[in-house]
Amino acid sequence: MSADFKVSYVKPDKPGIVFTSKEIYLSVDTKGHEDAGILLYDEMGEVYSYPFPVSKRNGTLAGVKIKRHGCERFVYNYYINDEIVTDPYAPSI
Repeated sequence: MSADFKVSYVKPDKPGIVFTSKEIYLSVDTKGHEDAGILLYDEMGEVYSYPFPVSKRNGTLAGVKIKRHGCERFVYNYYINDEIVTDPYAPSI
């Protein structure tokens, strides 16, 4: 099953979350680790991993823009190396 996530990479200027009417921007400080990305979970519990390419980062900051019908409700975490990291800027946990 394929999720309806449309993910593209952005070079953020600060960590956090920005909501627009059709998109969500998520960004995190990777603390300089090359192995970092975002994990998106769909309604069925499937996990989709999107690594942050080093070439798409702004220093240690990495980010994504997500477009999705119904994207106001989804679950995500970041991963940095082998650690799963909850977003400190998440509106609810």
